[in-house]
Amino acid sequence: ISISCSASDNHRRHNGPNPRSVGSLLDADHPRSGVLIASRSTPFSLKQLWYDLIDFETATFTGPQRDQPALEAAGNPETLTAPRYTPHAMGAAGPFLNQAAKGIRRPLNLLRSRLLDRRYDFVLHPGPWEPDLAGQTAQDLDTLLAGWLGHDHPITILDLSGVPSSVLVRLIGSILRVVYEALYWSREKTEGGVLRPLLIVMEEAHRYVGPDSGNVAADVVKRIAKEGRKYGVGAMLVSQRPSEIDETILSQCGTLIALRLSNPADRGRVKGALPDNLSGLMDLLPVLRTGETIISGEAARLPVRCRVSLPPADRLPRSSDPEVSAAWRTRRVAEGYDRMVASWRAQRTTAVVRKIAIDRIPINEDEQ
Repeated sequence: ISISCSASDNHRRHNGPNPRSVGSLLDADHPRSGVLIASRSTPFSLKQLWYDLIDFETATFTGPQRDQPALEAAGNPETLTAPRYTPHAMGAAGPFLNQAAKGIRRPLNLLRSRLLDRRYDFVLHPGPWEPDLAGQTAQDLDTLLAGWLGHDHPITILDLSGVPSSVLVRLIGSILRVVYEALYWSREKTEGGVLRPLLIVMEEAHRYVGPDSGNVAADVVKRIAKEGRKYGVGAMLVSQRPSEIDETILSQCGTLIALRLSNPADRGRVKGALPDNLSGLMDLLPVLRTGETIISGEAARLPVRCRVSLPPADRLPRSSDPEVSAAWRTRRVAEGYDRMVASWRAQRTTAVVRKIAIDRIPINEDEQ
């Protein structure tokens, strides 16, 4: 798996709970009512949760006992349409505000904006794994893992380049945890990592496994780097800034593939990961040509300087720099900046302009 564990058995046997005793508390397919464990979550609909809370916050009441809802329109949780109540009025006539409201309307508005933001679809709208309004999902984690690990292709690529940075680290940590825990607990089965070893390639690793990043992604990567090889889970960290990667994780890497590096801090971190008799080899890093690399560690009996063969022209990645001077000399064609904004909003480079009508409902200042 390319992305753009637990203690050993002996330690568990002597210092941890017996997995059989924990598993006996609940059936594998039908857990007991009221029994919850961390790995068996209860699905619920964020849309329904938002609707119930916003209904509670905005409700107004009439009547002598102030117990008759002054509801004008019911709203729809599926479309994130809030219910509309008669605005409250001063005096004894009403309608009256809900005195039990918690004053969380602003966080609820933020939740609604996140649910409508296309950039969060990977997290909040995961297709058949998204709970419906009743809390039921069309598919379970087995189909998710089958899509990642069970197909006939040798590589699975998870493109997270469009995910906002505010949730990127948590998302990467969750993905790594799902994959590692699944392979760990199935290590004695044909789908486990022992019989089907897995290599996880983490692009731009310095963004979430830095020396000061005490987050869930860094914790899971440390577990994989320290103990993953015993269970068939390997890790490859790809980064242009090795100086910003945690030393504990870097020290667990058995093979080092170094391309051209000019920054002294980065070269120093790479040199520190090599034996003393090979540190002089790192002096060649600033003068390496494009595609040249130095390989050292378990993958090579002796340190070697080699050049990586480029793929065919039709399979080259779109990572080359634009020809600035040639582009500036080219005659400008008709431009449509509405297409630029459409691609930006849709988070797709091939998006087209499509005008839509938006019905805006005014909000009473007293209700904010």
